[in-house]
Amino acid sequence: MLAGEGIDAETGANLATARISNLNGRVVWKTLELYNDVVRAVGGSENVFVIDLATQLPKDSSLFSDFYHFTNVGAAAVGSIVSAGLCEHLSKKFESHFLGGCKLLP
Repeated sequence: MLAGEGIDAETGANLATARISNLNGRVVWKTLELYNDVVRAVGGSENVFVIDLATQLPKDSSLFSDFYHFTNVGAAAVGSIVSAGLCEHLSKKFESHFLGGCKLLP
């Protein structure tokens, strides 16, 4: 999500003070992070693989068409993060079947 702390490099907008419905970006992001924290904690305690886009995807408006949806560039960035995470996870989990290297799209 394009909300939270920081200044968007593309537009110079303060993501913490951006209006999202009747809230600001800081409040919306902190609320979403409460849910994300639970997903990360349950994933860890239940040994479920989690790819944490919230911490890995840059907060950059060139990746988003609005606060929630990705541009084509953003979708490609998400795909790269997910692909790299899955490759690492699956290569360890199924080491005897791993042929080496992960080919990531540019």
